[in-house]
Amino acid sequence: MKLISCLDDLQLTKSEIKILEFIETNYDDFLFMSIIELAEKLEISEATISRFVRKIGADDFKSLKTLVLEQSPYMAAEKMKTTLASSEDLSLDSYLSKQIENIKKTLDHIDKNQFDQACKILAQKNKIYVYAKHAGKALTSLIYTRLNRIGIDVWTLPTGGTELVESLSKLEKDDLLLIFSFSKISREDKIIFDYKKEVGFKLIQFTSRLYHDEENSGDLNLFVYRGERNEYHSLTTPVALADAMIVKITKLKGEKSLERLEKIKDLKNKYKDFK
Repeated sequence: MKLISCLDDLQLTKSEIKILEFIETNYDDFLFMSIIELAEKLEISEATISRFVRKIGADDFKSLKTLVLEQSPYMAAEKMKTTLASSEDLSLDSYLSKQIENIKKTLDHIDKNQFDQACKILAQKNKIYVYAKHAGKALTSLIYTRLNRIGIDVWTLPTGGTELVESLSKLEKDDLLLIFSFSKISREDKIIFDYKKEVGFKLIQFTSRLYHDEENSGDLNLFVYRGERNEYHSLTTPVALADAMIVKITKLKGEKSLERLEKIKDLKNKYKDFK
Protein backbone atom coordinates (compact mmCIF):
# COMPACT_ATOMS: atom_id res chain seq x y z
CA MET A 1 0.00 0.00 0.00
CA LYS A 2 1.29 3.45 -0.93
CA LEU A 3 1.07 6.07 1.80
CA ILE A 4 -0.08 8.91 -0.44
CA SER A 5 -2.24 6.97 -2.88
CA CYS A 6 -4.23 5.33 -0.08
CA LEU A 7 -5.31 8.65 1.43
CA ASP A 8 -7.65 9.97 -1.23
CA ASP A 9 -10.66 8.05 0.12
CA LEU A 10 -9.94 8.67 3.80
CA GLN A 11 -11.45 11.42 5.92
CA LEU A 12 -8.47 12.81 7.81
CA THR A 13 -8.82 14.99 10.90
CA LYS A 14 -6.90 18.26 11.29
CA SER A 15 -4.37 16.49 13.52
CA GLU A 16 -3.94 13.69 10.98
CA ILE A 17 -3.38 16.24 8.19
CA LYS A 18 -0.75 17.83 10.42
CA ILE A 19 1.03 14.45 10.76
CA LEU A 20 0.88 13.81 7.02
CA GLU A 21 2.17 17.24 6.07
CA PHE A 22 5.01 16.99 8.57
CA ILE A 23 6.07 13.65 7.05
CA GLU A 24 5.95 15.06 3.53
CA THR A 25 7.85 18.24 4.33
CA ASN A 26 10.32 16.82 6.86
CA TYR A 27 10.94 13.42 5.31
CA ASP A 28 14.51 12.86 6.54
CA ASP A 29 13.82 14.14 10.06
CA PHE A 30 10.72 11.96 10.44
CA LEU A 31 12.63 8.74 9.72
CA PHE A 32 14.85 9.33 12.77
CA MET A 33 12.12 10.40 15.20
CA SER A 34 10.38 8.32 17.84
CA ILE A 35 6.60 8.47 18.25
CA ILE A 36 7.17 10.44 21.47
CA GLU A 37 9.36 13.00 19.69
CA LEU A 38 6.82 13.37 16.86
CA ALA A 39 3.97 13.87 19.34
CA GLU A 40 5.94 16.56 21.17
CA LYS A 41 6.97 18.25 17.93
CA LEU A 42 3.39 18.44 16.62
CA GLU A 43 1.84 19.04 20.06
CA ILE A 44 -0.57 16.13 19.70
CA SER A 45 -1.00 12.88 21.61
CA GLU A 46 0.72 9.57 20.86
CA ALA A 47 -2.76 8.03 20.66
CA THR A 48 -3.63 10.39 17.78
CA ILE A 49 -0.51 9.27 15.90
CA SER A 50 -1.34 5.62 16.56
CA ARG A 51 -4.87 6.09 15.18
CA PHE A 52 -3.42 7.73 12.07
CA VAL A 53 -1.01 4.81 11.63
CA ARG A 54 -3.84 2.28 11.78
CA LYS A 55 -6.09 4.37 9.54
CA ILE A 56 -3.59 4.27 6.67
CA GLY A 57 -3.13 0.52 7.06
CA ALA A 58 0.19 0.28 8.92
CA ASP A 59 0.60 -2.03 11.94
CA ASP A 60 2.61 0.34 14.13
CA PHE A 61 4.87 3.42 14.05
CA LYS A 62 7.84 1.37 12.82
CA SER A 63 5.72 -0.01 9.98
CA LEU A 64 4.74 3.56 9.08
CA LYS A 65 8.41 4.48 8.71
CA THR A 66 8.98 1.43 6.52
CA LEU A 67 6.02 2.45 4.36
CA VAL A 68 7.34 5.99 3.99
CA LEU A 69 10.86 4.76 3.27
CA GLU A 70 9.68 2.31 0.60
CA GLN A 71 7.55 4.90 -1.11
CA SER A 72 9.83 7.92 -0.88
CA PRO A 73 8.38 11.25 -2.03
CA TYR A 74 6.34 11.10 -5.24
CA MET A 75 8.45 12.02 -8.24
CA ALA A 76 7.16 14.23 -11.05
CA ALA A 77 6.81 11.28 -13.42
CA GLU A 78 4.62 9.36 -10.94
CA LYS A 79 2.41 12.40 -10.40
CA MET A 80 1.96 12.81 -14.13
CA LYS A 81 1.11 9.10 -14.51
CA THR A 82 -1.58 9.44 -11.85
CA THR A 83 -3.04 12.50 -13.57
CA LEU A 84 -3.06 10.83 -16.99
CA ALA A 85 -4.74 7.74 -15.54
CA SER A 86 -7.43 9.72 -13.73
CA SER A 87 -9.23 10.85 -16.88
CA GLU A 88 -10.23 8.95 -19.99
CA ASP A 89 -10.33 11.81 -22.46
CA LEU A 90 -8.19 14.53 -20.82
CA SER A 91 -10.30 17.09 -22.65
CA LEU A 92 -9.78 20.79 -22.23
CA ASP A 93 -13.17 21.03 -20.51
CA SER A 94 -12.30 18.39 -17.91
CA TYR A 95 -8.86 19.85 -17.21
CA LEU A 96 -10.08 23.43 -16.79
CA SER A 97 -12.98 22.22 -14.66
CA LYS A 98 -10.42 20.60 -12.38
CA GLN A 99 -8.58 23.93 -12.09
CA ILE A 100 -11.83 25.65 -11.14
CA GLU A 101 -12.26 23.06 -8.37
CA ASN A 102 -8.71 23.81 -7.17
CA ILE A 103 -9.51 27.52 -6.99
CA LYS A 104 -12.71 26.82 -5.05
CA LYS A 105 -10.80 24.67 -2.54
CA THR A 106 -8.29 27.47 -2.17
CA LEU A 107 -11.10 29.90 -1.36
CA ASP A 108 -12.44 27.44 1.23
CA HIS A 109 -9.13 27.27 3.13
CA ILE A 110 -7.19 30.47 2.56
CA ASP A 111 -7.18 33.05 5.34
CA LYS A 112 -8.62 36.07 3.53
CA ASN A 113 -7.52 38.40 6.32
CA GLN A 114 -3.92 37.29 5.82
CA PHE A 115 -4.31 37.85 2.07
CA ASP A 116 -5.51 41.42 2.71
CA GLN A 117 -2.65 42.03 5.16
CA ALA A 118 -0.11 40.69 2.64
CA CYS A 119 -1.39 43.04 -0.07
CA LYS A 120 -1.31 46.00 2.31
CA ILE A 121 2.28 45.29 3.37
CA LEU A 122 3.44 44.81 -0.23
CA ALA A 123 1.75 48.05 -1.32
CA GLN A 124 3.70 49.97 1.33
CA LYS A 125 7.09 48.71 0.09
CA ASN A 126 9.22 50.33 -2.59
CA LYS A 127 11.42 47.23 -2.78
CA ILE A 128 10.76 43.54 -2.16
CA TYR A 129 12.62 40.25 -2.64
CA VAL A 130 11.08 37.12 -4.18
CA TYR A 131 12.24 33.51 -4.09
CA ALA A 132 11.18 30.21 -5.67
CA LYS A 133 12.66 27.02 -7.07
CA HIS A 134 11.73 24.88 -10.07
CA ALA A 135 8.30 25.67 -11.60
CA GLY A 136 7.71 28.34 -8.98
CA LYS A 137 10.23 30.55 -10.78
CA ALA A 138 7.47 31.31 -13.29
CA LEU A 139 5.63 33.05 -10.45
CA THR A 140 8.65 35.16 -9.55
CA SER A 141 8.78 36.32 -13.19
CA LEU A 142 5.11 37.30 -13.03
CA ILE A 143 5.58 39.21 -9.79
CA TYR A 144 8.77 40.86 -11.11
CA THR A 145 7.08 42.09 -14.29
CA ARG A 146 3.79 43.27 -12.82
CA LEU A 147 5.00 44.94 -9.64
CA ASN A 148 7.91 46.70 -11.33
CA ARG A 149 5.35 48.34 -13.60
CA ILE A 150 3.67 50.03 -10.65
CA GLY A 151 6.87 51.24 -9.04
CA ILE A 152 7.86 48.38 -6.70
CA ASP A 153 11.49 47.39 -7.14
CA VAL A 154 11.52 43.56 -7.23
CA TRP A 155 14.72 41.60 -6.60
CA THR A 156 14.73 37.88 -7.44
CA LEU A 157 16.96 35.74 -5.23
CA PRO A 158 19.11 33.02 -6.87
CA THR A 159 17.72 29.50 -6.43
CA GLY A 160 20.63 28.13 -4.40
CA GLY A 161 24.32 27.81 -3.67
CA THR A 162 26.71 30.60 -2.74
CA GLU A 163 24.71 33.07 -4.83
CA LEU A 164 21.64 32.58 -2.62
CA VAL A 165 23.64 33.06 0.58
CA GLU A 166 25.30 36.21 -0.78
CA SER A 167 21.92 37.66 -1.78
CA LEU A 168 20.34 36.76 1.56
CA SER A 169 23.08 38.72 3.32
CA LYS A 170 21.63 41.90 1.78
CA LEU A 171 18.28 41.52 3.55
CA GLU A 172 17.75 43.74 6.57
CA LYS A 173 15.09 43.95 9.25
CA ASP A 174 12.84 46.34 7.30
CA ASP A 175 12.92 44.22 4.13
CA LEU A 176 10.19 41.91 2.81
CA LEU A 177 10.63 38.52 1.17
CA LEU A 178 7.86 36.81 -0.82
CA ILE A 179 8.55 33.08 -1.10
CA PHE A 180 6.81 30.35 -3.10
CA SER A 181 7.24 27.16 -1.06
CA PHE A 182 4.43 24.73 -1.76
CA SER A 183 4.33 21.10 -0.58
CA LYS A 184 7.93 20.27 0.23
CA ILE A 185 10.23 22.49 2.27
CA SER A 186 13.57 22.49 0.47
CA ARG A 187 17.00 22.84 2.05
CA GLU A 188 17.15 26.38 0.69
CA ASP A 189 13.73 27.19 2.20
CA LYS A 190 15.00 26.05 5.60
CA ILE A 191 18.05 28.31 5.24
CA ILE A 192 15.77 31.26 4.46
CA PHE A 193 13.46 30.54 7.43
CA ASP A 194 16.47 30.16 9.72
CA TYR A 195 18.08 33.41 8.54
CA LYS A 196 14.74 35.21 9.01
CA LYS A 197 14.94 34.45 12.75
CA GLU A 198 18.35 36.11 12.91
CA VAL A 199 17.57 39.23 10.89
CA GLY A 200 13.84 39.68 11.48
CA PHE A 201 12.73 40.62 7.96
CA LYS A 202 9.08 40.06 7.00
CA LEU A 203 8.24 36.89 5.07
CA ILE A 204 5.07 36.18 3.10
CA GLN A 205 4.70 32.59 1.94
CA PHE A 206 2.61 30.98 -0.82
CA THR A 207 2.08 27.41 0.39
CA SER A 208 0.05 24.25 -0.22
CA ARG A 209 0.50 23.19 3.41
CA LEU A 210 -2.25 23.68 5.98
CA TYR A 211 0.11 22.99 8.87
CA HIS A 212 3.12 25.20 9.60
CA ASP A 213 5.52 24.55 12.43
CA GLU A 214 7.26 27.49 14.06
CA GLU A 215 10.55 26.81 12.27
CA ASN A 216 9.10 26.84 8.75
CA SER A 217 6.42 29.50 8.82
CA GLY A 218 6.12 32.94 7.32
CA ASP A 219 4.67 35.99 9.03
CA LEU A 220 1.77 35.45 6.63
CA ASN A 221 0.99 32.10 4.96
CA LEU A 222 -1.26 32.15 1.88
CA PHE A 223 -2.74 28.74 1.13
CA VAL A 224 -3.09 27.59 -2.49
CA TYR A 225 -4.57 24.22 -3.48
CA ARG A 226 -2.83 22.72 -6.53
CA GLY A 227 -4.37 19.23 -6.62
CA GLU A 228 -4.08 15.94 -4.75
CA ARG A 229 -0.70 14.91 -3.36
CA ASN A 230 -0.12 12.18 -5.93
CA GLU A 231 -1.09 14.06 -9.09
CA TYR A 232 0.39 16.70 -11.39
CA HIS A 233 0.48 20.06 -9.61
CA SER A 234 -0.69 22.90 -11.79
CA LEU A 235 0.31 26.54 -11.35
CA THR A 236 -3.18 27.73 -12.30
CA THR A 237 -4.27 28.52 -8.74
CA PRO A 238 -0.98 30.15 -7.62
CA VAL A 239 -1.02 32.34 -10.73
CA ALA A 240 -4.65 33.31 -10.10
CA LEU A 241 -3.83 34.20 -6.48
CA ALA A 242 -0.75 36.17 -7.54
CA ASP A 243 -2.84 38.06 -10.12
CA ALA A 244 -5.49 38.86 -7.50
CA MET A 245 -2.71 40.15 -5.26
CA ILE A 246 -1.22 42.31 -8.02
CA VAL A 247 -4.59 43.92 -8.81
CA LYS A 248 -5.28 44.65 -5.14
CA ILE A 249 -1.78 46.10 -4.60
CA THR A 250 -2.25 48.34 -7.63
CA LYS A 251 -5.52 49.62 -6.16
CA LEU A 252 -3.96 50.17 -2.73
CA LYS A 253 -1.09 52.19 -4.20
CA GLY A 254 -3.69 54.39 -5.86
CA GLU A 255 -2.59 57.31 -8.01
CA LYS A 256 1.11 56.45 -7.76
CA SER A 257 0.66 53.13 -9.54
CA LEU A 258 -1.61 54.65 -12.19
CA GLU A 259 0.86 57.48 -12.82
CA ARG A 260 3.61 54.93 -13.35
CA LEU A 261 1.48 52.95 -15.81
CA GLU A 262 0.57 56.13 -17.70
CA LYS A 263 4.26 57.06 -17.92
CA ILE A 264 5.08 53.64 -19.37
CA LYS A 265 2.25 54.01 -21.91
CA ASP A 266 3.50 57.46 -22.95
CA LEU A 267 7.05 56.17 -23.41
CA LYS A 268 5.81 53.25 -25.51
CA ASN A 269 3.91 55.65 -27.76
CA LYS A 270 6.89 57.99 -27.99
CA TYR A 271 9.33 55.27 -29.00
CA LYS A 272 7.02 52.86 -30.83
CA ASP A 273 8.99 53.29 -34.05
CA PHE A 274 12.38 52.99 -32.35
CA LYS A 275 14.45 50.02 -33.58
